[in-house]
Amino acid sequence: MKVKVSIGKPESIGSVVVLVDVIRSSTAIAIALKNGAKYVLPFKDTEDALKAKDRLNGQEDVILAGEEYGEKPEGFDITNSPSNMTREFVEDKVIIYRSSNLTRVLAGCKSADELLIGGIVNSGAISDYINSMEPEEIEIVACGISKEEATYLKNN
Repeated sequence: MKVKVSIGKPESIGSVVVLVDVIRSSTAIAIALKNGAKYVLPFKDTEDALKAKDRLNGQEDVILAGEEYGEKPEGFDITNSPSNMTREFVEDKVIIYRSSNLTRVLAGCKSADELLIGGIVNSGAISDYINSMEPEEIEIVACGISKEEATYLKNN
């Protein structure tokens, strides 16, 4: 199996893409699902996330979780901190999710056949799943910083 690694939006989308934003998003999503959230709906834009909550209210028990450059956007219930994703808070609820990094990159990877959210807390499950698929190639995408920021950090 060939493994490609990208920072930010990949130049080309393979059939299996694993998005990784280890510090916050990947961990928060994995913990929310482990703790019984029905599902997580990611949104690139704060306004779209707010509209989705309005559409789903009454049909589903909804939590609006996210951040915009580290701060909780106005109208959101909680930030996307993994510590907020307790069973008591998320069980049987739909999480409408927005982040500065992961959801932005995810929007550009929708054409992948398999799009996975990977982090330290679910790395074993992701590895087992990918190995069971036996793909020819996977792409791991680091979502936390842009290529320009990575180049600056590397050179300074």
